[in-house]
Amino acid sequence: MASLLTVFYAGAQDNLRKAILYFPFDKASLTMESKLVLDSLVQELKGIRPAGPITITGHCDALGSDEYNDRLSAARVGTVAAYLKGLDNSLNILASSYGEKQPVNGNATPGERQLNRRVELSFTIAEAPQPEKLDTPPPPPPAEKLSVRIDSVKVGETIRLRNINFIGGSSKLLSTSLPALEELYQVMSQNPSLVIEIQGHICCLFNGQDGNDFEDGSNRLSQNRARTVYEYLVEKGISRNRMSYQGFAGTKPLIYPERTEADRTANRRVEIKIAGK
Repeated sequence: MASLLTVFYAGAQDNLRKAILYFPFDKASLTMESKLVLDSLVQELKGIRPAGPITITGHCDALGSDEYNDRLSAARVGTVAAYLKGLDNSLNILASSYGEKQPVNGNATPGERQLNRRVELSFTIAEAPQPEKLDTPPPPPPAEKLSVRIDSVKVGETIRLRNINFIGGSSKLLSTSLPALEELYQVMSQNPSLVIEIQGHICCLFNGQDGNDFEDGSNRLSQNRARTVYEYLVEKGISRNRMSYQGFAGTKPLIYPERTEADRTANRRVEIKIAGK
C-alpha cells in the first residue's frame, strides 16, 4: 500500500525546509513517493549550506502497545536516515523517535491515525541560495489533463507526460513530478481496460546511443526513466499486465537541432502510447 500523503514544503521563514513522510499501517519501509521527496531534499542540499543538522523525528498512531510503537517509530526513523546516508554519507543527521507520544490529532478515526504515522524532517539553511545566473528557459505549456483526453486518444497514439522531471543524468524523479504521476495513476485506475507502453526519451544524443545513468552506471537512461514511471504505477497497485516500458534514447526528438535549453527540455521526456482500451 502506498502512502496516502507526502508533503514537502518550505516553512514560514525562507531559510526553513521541512518534509513530512507518511507511512502505511504497521510499516517502516519507504514508498516510492517518499523516496522522491528525499531525493529532492538531498539534491537541494547540494546547492545550499545547512545551518545545522537535519532533524528527523518518528511517530506512530495509538494502536498497539507503547513498547511496540516505540520500536516502530524508531524503525521508521532508521529507514529514513539510512536512505539519506545512502544518498550522501556526509549529511549531519539528528534522529529521535517518540512512538505514539506526540500525535497531531486524536487517533479517533482511520484518517486521523494515518496522519500520526509519520516521520518529520527539518533543517535550516545558513543563507538564502543565490539564483543561478543562467538564461531562464520559457515556462512550459500547461500540463494536459490526461483524464480529459483519454477518451479521444486512439490505440497506437501517444500522449506526452508534461512536468515529469528527473535529476540530470539520472533516472530518479524529482518530487515536483508527483502531481503528474498521480494523475496518470488515476487515469489507469479509472480505466481498468487501458493498456499502455511507457516510452522514455533523452536529449542531446541523436546517433541511437542512450545516455549514461549515473545511478547504476548503465547506458540505458531513457529505458530506466520509463521503468521508473512503470514501477511507480506498480507500487500504486496497477497490474504489470497492463503496462510495458521502452527507451528510445534520442532517436525520436521533438525538436532538431537543439539550439536552446528549452529545446533540450522538450526532448527529455516520457510519453505514453495507448496499446489497448
